[in-house]
Amino acid sequence: MARIDYAPGGLNPPHTHPRATEIVFVLEGELDVGFITTENKLFSKTIMKGEIFTFPRGLIHFQINNGNVSATIIAAFNNQFPGTQRVVTAMFASSPTIEDIVLTKTFQVGIKEEEKVKSRLAPKNMSSSPSSFSSTIRPMIYPSLIIHSFIIFLNTLNVINF
Repeated sequence: MARIDYAPGGLNPPHTHPRATEIVFVLEGELDVGFITTENKLFSKTIMKGEIFTFPRGLIHFQINNGNVSATIIAAFNNQFPGTQRVVTAMFASSPTIEDIVLTKTFQVGIKEEEKVKSRLAPKNMSSSPSSFSSTIRPMIYPSLIIHSFIIFLNTLNVINF
């Protein structure tokens, strides 16, 4: 489980968890969230305080705070090691890098645009700069039954009753 704080405009960019389904619960504020199916259909929603949203395992998804106040969520996974792969980082900052011709043809851009994106994602820039995601992730202890613990947590907040 993790607590994530989003500043206004804060973004958790498109990414995937190859080994886990993710569920988020909004503690404060609101977020625009969504995921894309394997048929390229977008499912999105604005979730507010007290609401939950589930991101299926392996699907590309995102969260953004389009509001004027901070937002806070609790995220839980059904695997202790969900893995995270950020789409843009995987494409433009891999090591070794993907050939320029593959990226320019895939995204239908010129070499200058492709190199500009790569320069902004270079590992040397990422280590020296603060988080570009405008969110703070606070890891929590991973219990063996994460979803069970999350349901108990929601029950204590009177969000759901069992």
